[in-house]
Amino acid sequence: MWKKFAVFVLVLMATIVFVPTATALAAPELKVSVSAGLDGKVKYGKGAPVTITVENSGTAFSGDLVIDIPYSYSMGAGEAIPLDIGAGETKTVSFTIQRMDDNGRYGVSNLKTIFLYEGGWKKGKEIEHKGAQQITTSMFYEDSRFTVLFTENVDRLASIKIARFSNSTNNQVMNASQNAGQVLPEEADGWGTINFMVVDEYPLADLSAKQQEALVGWVRSGGILVMGGSDNSRAEAGAFAEYLPLQLTGSTETNATILNKWVGTEGFEGMIPSYQAELTSDAQPLFEDGDNVLAAYKRLGEGIILQTAFSIGDEPISKMAGMSAFWTKILETGERTIQANQMSRRYYDDPMD
Repeated sequence: MWKKFAVFVLVLMATIVFVPTATALAAPELKVSVSAGLDGKVKYGKGAPVTITVENSGTAFSGDLVIDIPYSYSMGAGEAIPLDIGAGETKTVSFTIQRMDDNGRYGVSNLKTIFLYEGGWKKGKEIEHKGAQQITTSMFYEDSRFTVLFTENVDRLASIKIARFSNSTNNQVMNASQNAGQVLPEEADGWGTINFMVVDEYPLADLSAKQQEALVGWVRSGGILVMGGSDNSRAEAGAFAEYLPLQLTGSTETNATILNKWVGTEGFEGMIPSYQAELTSDAQPLFEDGDNVLAAYKRLGEGIILQTAFSIGDEPISKMAGMSAFWTKILETGERTIQANQMSRRYYDDPMD
């Protein structure tokens, strides 16, 4: 009798000791990784895309992913994203931050800004996670120039990397079409860091409708888009087709030395393939070859679209010595054009501050 009772007590005690331990071990095991900015880069105070990946090697998690976003030294905001992730699953969420800043500028570089709450952030429990504890990226100041390329072969536009801009500390060039794992923004603010976009015979029409709308919105907010000529310019332009400054028709040839005068260099020579071109409604010419327009622009909101009547990536012009000077000229012309359009605007401190 007493032996049976003693065995019962031992079993009961073991149950009391080990069941809570087993229950405690049954929990989500979460690891977070972050990709922020375009090619991991962003300017202070500008918008950027963010991609967060959560791996779960424990039990299922259902709750909120919460991001504490610093907009400036004086303010920030919280973003709560519902997240359900099963045992052994990996999930990725992408969103746009309207303004990026760096807590490190204010002496709090180790501040945690990524949280996971099981059961939701209002009443749930925070689950500690491994990996990234905050959104980090390479930060640049406003005087940097950022250029995004849409091209199948970045070597076709190699000369743009050595273009030099006045009043600029550096020139950052990235190829959006070949950046593995990069999720292109679906909101205009996601392109906030970018000064220029250059499209070289690339089908923007193949991007999603939201991604194309984001590009159009970026131009409207003051972006500068440059498109080279091609056999399929209008079809490739996608959402920009109705805003192009040139209507390209038949093929022709142009003496490249015409660019020497406009650019102010001696790096162009010989003949280059080009197109007969006519200005579309409200478009303005940049330079011409007799009666044929070789480059033109059209305003779109606060920004502009520049278009050439020749390919900007085909040889022989892409290999000519004057191309780096050409890129400086056409991009700075774009900047001066939109700045002139903004001179009449009155500027105030950011209302968000």
